[in-house]
Amino acid sequence: AQNIANVASSYKTSSMKDTVKSFFGLDNDDDAGKKFWGTSDELLATMIQVYSHQIGTHEALMLFFEEWEKSGSKLKSSVKGGNSKENWIKSCNIALKLLFEQGNIDRARVFFDAIHPTCRTAETYLIMARGYAKLGKWKDVGAYYADAKRNNCLSERLALLAMEDISKSTVSGKIKILRKVPEDMAKLKDIKAGAWIADNYWELKRRLGFHYTRLLMWWNDPSETQARELRLASQHLNSCMKRGVAPHKDSLICIINQASAFEVFDEDQSTNQASAFEVFDEDQSMKEIEPASLIFKALVELCCRHDAAKNERLVAKGVKNLVYLNAQQEIDQFFKFADDNGIDIDKRHILSKATERASSGE
Repeated sequence: AQNIANVASSYKTSSMKDTVKSFFGLDNDDDAGKKFWGTSDELLATMIQVYSHQIGTHEALMLFFEEWEKSGSKLKSSVKGGNSKENWIKSCNIALKLLFEQGNIDRARVFFDAIHPTCRTAETYLIMARGYAKLGKWKDVGAYYADAKRNNCLSERLALLAMEDISKSTVSGKIKILRKVPEDMAKLKDIKAGAWIADNYWELKRRLGFHYTRLLMWWNDPSETQARELRLASQHLNSCMKRGVAPHKDSLICIINQASAFEVFDEDQSTNQASAFEVFDEDQSMKEIEPASLIFKALVELCCRHDAAKNERLVAKGVKNLVYLNAQQEIDQFFKFADDNGIDIDKRHILSKATERASSGE
């Protein structure tokens, strides 16, 4: 079996490239250069990143493992456990990423195992899980999630990968297993599991598919899911607008595509289950939402937060639905907003296509 010494030796070289030294303004004395590199974890991490971007991944790893193999290396001793006051995990995490970029999955695993569990961070586990996920090795993703949980290194991004792993597996009782991950996140963030699911609904839908995501939301009646999702999208949009953050693009797509099918809908409609969408806009006074107003807000956010030119078909779909709703006021407001903010859209073309599609019933 390959050990860490074998991994390190594969990146040894007689001397660093002259171009590398020149780039950093170092002299020809390798010892002086190595002393400089080993000053701190932050500096070594920065050096590795620059080497990787400007010169090459192999040279960056060569730099890292030369420091790792150096006698009395602070880098190695700091991540081997024990009583080290420093933890050089930033540079180790970057090295892990680079090993995966090179396709050296076995070496990445050996190097990961060489880092003491108490020295690993949530980022360390995420790097490993992402690396295996990109290769389609989903069973390993689940294993890293379990290991991270044991070592108190969970993260939201790792949780999403773990749920994607479960959804792709052939295990029975997937929904029960899927619910365990939000429960872990709820404990970590001191919130309800349903609240975490709602906060991450759009990303979960993209990763798991609508079927599993709606069941996680306790939307068990398929005939009600469209209205429930639209309500969630509306609450998500309003919440993001209040906080000044970008709403998930999929929530805007949902509103633009679905809102015109409802004349008016009750945004605060409750259900028998502890529905996840209750976490959004608890102080909202508006009980009913006009679809035209909602589509207008979605179009504005789409143009502000995303490239309008790249989303011309979606913009046209939104305008078409406003035409269908006879919402001339919202149409005029949207085009005025686009003009006032220098948003480059072909108004005549969009309105012409929208009117044509609305009249033909598309």
